[in-house]
Amino acid sequence: MSGFDKKLKQRKETFKKRTDQEQSMNKRIESTIQISKLNREKLLNQKRLNDFTSRSLTETHDLGLNLEQMIGKIPQYINLGEQTSIEQKKSSLIQLRKYMCHPKPPIEAIVAYGFFEEVKNILRFENNFDLIFESMKCLAIICEKSTNYIKYLFDDGFLVLILEFLKLENHNLIEISLLCLGFILKNNIQYRDFFFENGYLPNILVLFENYSQANIQRTNSWVITILCQDKKKERKEIIGSILPCLITLLDSQNIEVLADVCLSLYSITRNIKNIPSVIKLGTIPKLVNLLLQNNTTIQSGSLSVLSNIVSKTDLYIQILLESNILSTFIHLLHSTKSQTFKSEILFVLSNICTCNEQQMQWIIESDLLNQLLNILSKIVPIHSVYVEASWIISNMIANSNSEQLEYIIKCGGLEFLAKSLSSTIIDYDLIHPCLSATRKLIKKNNPKNLQFLEELEVFQRIEILFQNKNPQIQKKVGKILELYSKNVKNEIFTEEND
Repeated sequence: MSGFDKKLKQRKETFKKRTDQEQSMNKRIESTIQISKLNREKLLNQKRLNDFTSRSLTETHDLGLNLEQMIGKIPQYINLGEQTSIEQKKSSLIQLRKYMCHPKPPIEAIVAYGFFEEVKNILRFENNFDLIFESMKCLAIICEKSTNYIKYLFDDGFLVLILEFLKLENHNLIEISLLCLGFILKNNIQYRDFFFENGYLPNILVLFENYSQANIQRTNSWVITILCQDKKKERKEIIGSILPCLITLLDSQNIEVLADVCLSLYSITRNIKNIPSVIKLGTIPKLVNLLLQNNTTIQSGSLSVLSNIVSKTDLYIQILLESNILSTFIHLLHSTKSQTFKSEILFVLSNICTCNEQQMQWIIESDLLNQLLNILSKIVPIHSVYVEASWIISNMIANSNSEQLEYIIKCGGLEFLAKSLSSTIIDYDLIHPCLSATRKLIKKNNPKNLQFLEELEVFQRIEILFQNKNPQIQKKVGKILELYSKNVKNEIFTEEND
């Protein structure tokens, strides 16, 4: 399993004010931002490798040779001797590269005939940039096609040689060196530890300042994403050196660089201890601005970072609100046609709605609820959109005062939730927000709330749900009916005393 595939693990973090919703929350995270982000990440990395192939590995046509014939010719291209000219060595490397790019590459045979020793001598003792470049291209292909040899490259000192080439003022050589470096570092956390412990980080960070070429910038930003991927490793260099660099790169005009920066920030903000440092550097306003980019990869990348930040404290929510995120989200909900992207936006909004009463007033004054219900009335929402919209309303109800609650109900928020209880197909994810909101309304201990629920026939529908065989539904419905019964008895007792 590769380093990127390991990111398929669910983010298991508890969101405040949702103690009764954790199981549903984990499922929703997995079905929205996590999976869509990982799919985009894999596509972006594959595109990067394809771009490199199209630019640097042009001679990949059918050689008219089968595997056995290629293996038979390999020795004549390796161990050429000291008297071999630069051009002959270069020609041999090009031929080997063609073999490596064959649908059935004889990489094992190439290595067995002493290819690494030959290349190591070239990297150490030759001064011809073209020859070194051809050698590095071959190494990059081997690293990409067969990770089995990366340990040998690391143990035999190739990583140190590659890092030295980053200091040379040759654009092509720097780019291919970064690509090789990324493949090696991605393979094992041990190699990343070695990289940090030996102080090599400045060697790549300085490249952002010294080289504005798009190819170097985007390959370098990809290497940074690899260095940031270890959630359980707390490295001071991440916050002290990489993070300030990432914040600067948020102003880049290169789409792939921005996507990599968002991926790195996503990895960094998975560790809650890093979030204050991320916010302190003014990251949130820049991420909100990225949401206005006309590119779904960048928008979703920004959303994935915001989703890590938003649900931690009221302070973070306040910073988001002050960054005009509500108006930005409303604009995106109207403009985007992708319902998957809508569900990602709604997911972040549902977390913003776990705010305090003062912040809830910001949400109400933004007209979010009216806009949301209007949008939903014009489409047939997919499952995730309906669920996330329901959680927005449920959280608004749970965290509002009596005046705000009346506004939410007047807008049709409670009615929207109640409709989920009338569905012929009982879906726990769909009815959970309504059950949660109902329980919160009863606990507010306001007779008006019970009246609202009774007018929408919520309790009659909930009683029917009690017959459902789903133990989760039975448990929640049972608690609601018990709570409702106590409140009704209290009302009767109060009236009799009056």
